[in-house]
Amino acid sequence: TLLGAIVRSVEGRVRACRAVVALGTHAAMDEEAMRAMVGVEGLDVVNHEWWDEDTFVALGTLAAADVARWSGGRLAEDVPIRVNRLVVESDVTVIVGPVLPHEVIGFSGGHKYLFPGLSGPELIDVTHWLGALITSAEIIGTKGITPVRALVEAAADLVPGERHALCVVVDHETGRRDQAAFGDPRAAWDEAAEVVAETHI
Repeated sequence: TLLGAIVRSVEGRVRACRAVVALGTHAAMDEEAMRAMVGVEGLDVVNHEWWDEDTFVALGTLAAADVARWSGGRLAEDVPIRVNRLVVESDVTVIVGPVLPHEVIGFSGGHKYLFPGLSGPELIDVTHWLGALITSAEIIGTKGITPVRALVEAAADLVPGERHALCVVVDHETGRRDQAAFGDPRAAWDEAAEVVAETHI
């Protein structure tokens, strides 16, 4: 598995390696489901416990004027940004996941696994409402920085520490990996999204 390759590559060079399931506000996965998804023995895997206030670290606020600019005037409110403390407490964060057409943001992947994946509900609510105002039909499969992606990237700019992303394009029928891009989360996501725009739309 991809996570297995990452774990093997850092073995003996890091104090600890942990995978956090980017739930957003979805229901928690049980131990068996997490193990099946991750597919790596011996890796510490935890849910993003969004229901527990102690999960979060406050990073700052996206100002209403900026939200209005990024959203094309659709919304104008201050948005507090909170993220799972495990991200802030880690020396290095590696975001791993597929990139797919997405009905709220345009294309999933990249920093979306932090916001809304590991974020507080404040940004989740705002991004989903903004996506609804734009409409799924208009935003799904839109390349580049959509208004929702602009909010996600602005929130990501508040996260300290070193971050990388492994963005994967997967054939939806066979599950085969067609392409992978690794590096800066924005650049890796953009590279994978360009491929997905051809393979999935």
